[in-house]
Amino acid sequence: MPRKEQGWITFQASDEEKQLLELYCQQTQRTKTEVLRELLRSLKRRLRGSTEAT
Repeated sequence: MPRKEQGWITFQASDEEKQLLELYCQQTQRTKTEVLRELLRSLKRRLRGSTEAT
């Protein structure tokens, strides 16, 4: 099965933000990629919800 088209997202985060992400990943035993991907997918649901409210 062919892989989905993928790309990199790179951004800067403060030390506090990085520590928060690392702590969350440790506590949930998930990778940073998994956590950030889930966050991005949740934005899709939020957008869908906001367009339904208008």
